[in-house]
Order: sequence, then structure tokens, then C-alpha cells
Amino acid sequence: MSQPRPVGQFRFPEKQETENFDVTSTPTDMETGYTLECDLMYPETLHQLHNDYPMTAEHMTVDRGMLSQYALGMVDKN
Repeated sequence: MSQPRPVGQFRFPEKQETENFDVTSTPTDMETGYTLECDLMYPETLHQLHNDYPMTAEHMTVDRGMLSQYALGMVDKN
């Protein structure tokens, strides 16, 4: 998970592409990358075990109150 992040040329796939898409057969070193949106079922019994660390990425805005003193120093430098 240390590959460069995408910077442009994004597009939604055509319906035909999504019907035939198999993530397990996609090479990890190909030039085209994919971001997948998934609906997950996660047992409630495991919720409290992972409260501090989400099991998947989530969309959120980080505000200054969430930053450590070190991170605040880095932000203020720039």
C-alpha cells in the first residue's frame, strides 16, 4: 500500500466493465488502479473491539482539534 496516489483522469466505469470486473484477477502492478465502494456487514459483537480504529477507510474532515501538537507544528510551518 505504498504506491503513488492518483492525481487525475478519474472516471466511472461503464456498466459492461463493472459486470465483468473481478478484483481478484486484477494485477497489483498495473498502471490503472481502482477504488471500490463496498457495503459491509460487521457483527455488532466486534464493534467495541475496534472503536478506536475503523476497519475500513471513512470519509471525514480533520479539524485542528483532532491534530497532535507535532502535527499542529507541521501545519503551522507551512
